[in-house]
Amino acid sequence: MPAAARAHTEEGAQAFAEFYYAVLSDSQFRADSSQLRDLATPECVSCQAFAQKADAMKERGQHVNWRSLKVKQSQVTPAKVKDGYVVDVLAEDRPSKVIAKDGTVVSTSKGSKLAFRTSVVWRTDGWKVSDSKLVTG
Repeated sequence: MPAAARAHTEEGAQAFAEFYYAVLSDSQFRADSSQLRDLATPECVSCQAFAQKADAMKERGQHVNWRSLKVKQSQVTPAKVKDGYVVDVLAEDRPSKVIAKDGTVVSTSKGSKLAFRTSVVWRTDGWKVSDSKLVTG
């Protein structure tokens, strides 16, 4: 995790939100949800769904062919959450393929531009994502 994402500041919340989506992309590439789960609260429904997708790919012996999600920019919004911030994250989900264990292509994605509204909260062990909503995509 970048040092900036560990700071208990508005800038730290923003850096953490960006880091979360980098880890999300990595979790689909590696088909491993462990690090992703560590970055979210148990109550974050969408976060759990992202992790379950990685777990399901792992169970089927599949993975995404590369880290397709690339954060383009982010900003802290005026919206408030208790003990945290709301961060809008703009990302590009670049074209990708889901690959099976034997190397066959299971599915393809044309890619798209995505906007996430992300709530991050400060806990004793640092920032956690408490909500992630896809606003456009």
